[in-house]
Amino acid sequence: MPHASFQPEAPGDDLLTVTGNWRLHRLIRHVAANVEDSLSLARAAQICGLERTYFCRFFRARVGMSFSEWSRRIRIERAKALLRGEHRSVLAVALAVGYKDITTFERNFRRCERLTPAEYRKLQRVRVSSRNTTSADESTRIAET
Repeated sequence: MPHASFQPEAPGDDLLTVTGNWRLHRLIRHVAANVEDSLSLARAAQICGLERTYFCRFFRARVGMSFSEWSRRIRIERAKALLRGEHRSVLAVALAVGYKDITTFERNFRRCERLTPAEYRKLQRVRVSSRNTTSADESTRIAET
């Protein structure tokens, strides 16, 4: 039974807590160790020691979404962290999270976030800038009192 608070931002801890399953724990370790590689459904099933068709039902029953949706979300969450923290090109970010081409990356990013990667990066920069301005204004106001 899937847990309502599953969040792909922390796939290892949350997924293991949700399922408590050694097969999924093994899959999570593999995904974490091979960030830059895309993972096929057949390979994921093999890592879990399950037949492909059964793996699909097994995964959905325990996580609450398909393996491909989970995998896409994990990769996009990693991409978001790279877009926020580093000054890599969008193509470099796409390659770093296992996409072979930027078109597929941008389509999947938009599917998950409703923004392109470039729009997401710009929005994050605006948020950080406004937070820094608000923080500076607050410091000035405190100092004046």
